[in-house]
Amino acid sequence: MIPHQNRVLLVLLGCILVSSRTVIWTSSVEGGELVIYSDDSYDILIDGATVLQSEVTRLHSHGKWLSPDNGLTKVSSGQASGDKANIGKWEGYYFLYQFNSTGEVKNFKTTFQVVTGTGLLLFEQYFENGAEHVNVTGLPPNQSSTAHSIGEFSSSTSSFSLFPSVRVAPSFPLGTVTWSGRFSVFSQETTLKPIGSEGGPYVIYNKSSIDTNSTAVTWGPFDNLKSNILGMQPSTDISGAGLQGMITSIPAGTKFSSCLVFAKGVTNSIHKYGSYIRKGLGKQNYNETKSRLGLTTTVLSYWTDNGAFYDWYRWSNITASGTPQDVLISLHKSFLNNNLPVKYTQLDAYWYPFIQKNGNCKINDSVKENVFPKGLEYLADQIGPLLLYSGPTCNNSTYWKENGGKWDATYSIDYNAGWAQGQLANIHPDSSFDFYNSVFQKGRSQHGMAEFEIDFLDFNYLLFPLFLQNHTASEDWLRGMADAAHTNNMTIQYCMTLPSDLLVSANFDSVSNTRASQDYTPGYWGSYHIGGSALLISAMGLGASKDNFWTMVNESDISGRKGGEPNGELNAMVCSLTSGPVGFADAIGYTNYSVLWPTTSQSGSLLHGSRPLTPLESTFYSGTGSGAGAWHTHSQVSDSFWYSVLLTAVGPHYQLSTSDFYPRPSDGSQYVVLPWSSQCRYQSKLGDCAVYLNSTFEVTRHSTSIATYALLNVAEYKNDMAFIGEVDKYVHMSPDRFSSFTRSSSSLTATAVGSPGEEINWACVISGTLFVYKSHFTTDILTLTCRK
Repeated sequence: MIPHQNRVLLVLLGCILVSSRTVIWTSSVEGGELVIYSDDSYDILIDGATVLQSEVTRLHSHGKWLSPDNGLTKVSSGQASGDKANIGKWEGYYFLYQFNSTGEVKNFKTTFQVVTGTGLLLFEQYFENGAEHVNVTGLPPNQSSTAHSIGEFSSSTSSFSLFPSVRVAPSFPLGTVTWSGRFSVFSQETTLKPIGSEGGPYVIYNKSSIDTNSTAVTWGPFDNLKSNILGMQPSTDISGAGLQGMITSIPAGTKFSSCLVFAKGVTNSIHKYGSYIRKGLGKQNYNETKSRLGLTTTVLSYWTDNGAFYDWYRWSNITASGTPQDVLISLHKSFLNNNLPVKYTQLDAYWYPFIQKNGNCKINDSVKENVFPKGLEYLADQIGPLLLYSGPTCNNSTYWKENGGKWDATYSIDYNAGWAQGQLANIHPDSSFDFYNSVFQKGRSQHGMAEFEIDFLDFNYLLFPLFLQNHTASEDWLRGMADAAHTNNMTIQYCMTLPSDLLVSANFDSVSNTRASQDYTPGYWGSYHIGGSALLISAMGLGASKDNFWTMVNESDISGRKGGEPNGELNAMVCSLTSGPVGFADAIGYTNYSVLWPTTSQSGSLLHGSRPLTPLESTFYSGTGSGAGAWHTHSQVSDSFWYSVLLTAVGPHYQLSTSDFYPRPSDGSQYVVLPWSSQCRYQSKLGDCAVYLNSTFEVTRHSTSIATYALLNVAEYKNDMAFIGEVDKYVHMSPDRFSSFTRSSSSLTATAVGSPGEEINWACVISGTLFVYKSHFTTDILTLTCRK
């Protein structure tokens, strides 16, 4: 596959004239090129411009770095082809090296693989005979909160092999987005400096481009998703990909890949990256979100997580009117009295015995009698199913054989995170499925358990020698948990995730969502500013959890948090647009029902878009950074698309264009926009409420202390008609409400699902006028039609 297109030759001509190297192999992908030269160097181009230039392939062995001129001997190279399972046929180029390890000559093969007819370029590494003593760094004797600048703990910043091994071309106007650390925090940068085990993929693009449809490329792991990293060779500016550098050895036959995914636009590129990963794993629904599985992300809920009025940190609140059991039962009676369909309750750490100073670690899954004297099964009979939380597990837990229990444990090193310190333990990966199957079966039969949350995932990786030194152990632990959840018909929420946790979740159908925000604090902007983090979450097919929230302005708790939540509606909007839980967390008598009803149907089913909200495409090029508080999601019903846009902290005017949207509409499509406003739920001329898309919108100024925000719902206007959807829900055209949509030259028809007796307020724009209708379900299906 050596096309030698004219456009490639023009780019290369300057290099050929000033260097003795010649082109030996080239291949094009969607918007990009790979060019390999006679001196074994290579370039990677975007839209004809060189973006990445190669450095030599490197391998760490027995305490030193090997390279082709120092212990890594090139044996052969040449063209290759093959078929990547579930992905397709590829053509490429390989390099076979040999190195000496403990007196034995071993083979190390690297292969460029260009998948035919796609934007996917794979970089495969193959260790035919395995490798020993490859670790770049050893384990620290303990973990201190001051050990590493990225997170609370020290971690590997380099892989033990680097392929590809690259620098950014000096002349390329680099823009990047990436994710790192706990909760996979999003950042926009103008550098390429991957940080290793605590980092994630990079999206690389031309920052100076004025065309948001220019090519972007996502670089990240393709398989071995928990231990495969992007990192930097120590003391250099060389970036590379491979297995993380605390791994000590790998067995014969170990094979792993990273990839570049080329696509038009940043959002499109990272979503295609996630889609290719899931497709490579053989997932049939690799383009669909898993957030429509189970209860956690599909029905309205009440939560007691950190920041909730009744979290366990504020014991005076949860015991003010009896035991927590009494308080939660009284709370749910108040919901019933107000016809609010709360379908499950999340119970945080206080339901089981734990040690607070050791990371709130779990001793066992017995129920505290002073908290729930009649047990959790009784509680679930009174208030409905329970989502049960679990944090890390204590080293002195009664689960472990060393403490008289049944299970083999693997132990952490000692740690000190400032607010927590000690030693933790975890189930050995070999027993992970059996252990969690036992826990979930007991939860089902004795604890009213319907769903599961696993927290402290960063602790559960970065503190455990077995997980850091063995390249499959952490993934095996997570797989056992996920398979046990699937066996017991449960879904899992991840919390305190590293980017690698989001990537590896692609393996597990039972993982439905992950926390995207920090722990909730009433009135704090970080509690809802999650569009950037949600971009990677969305790409991996998960729902994004905003964490629980208060709905009342005047809600102040006994322990001194004064002033309540000034942005209850904004928090509810973000939850509704993230495909995650809508979990409110108020005191009895302090729920603002008016901000919750727009998230749900009468039966309690959540009305989400088709994926979590993500930054508008123009924010990557505008220099505003961090997603800019300008986010959107889309709803797909049948073959048609609608968009919901949420603007926060963007000033009084904002220019919106269809080029901002993902999926990007066809050129020439016309849309109308309906702002979220109680005044826009009646018949009016287009321009009073609904406006054409290319107008400038004035942000609605709500009377809150810290936030100015606007929610805009966008519908296609074709043949002088637009179907707006359900005007009193945050997502007007939710696929959870509408199961089909058809358009003719003179009419628009949608099929809605609901409950008998339920009222639905819906709207169309016909020939420049907004019409709002009121209809009622007599069965669970209702056909809605508007005509010219």
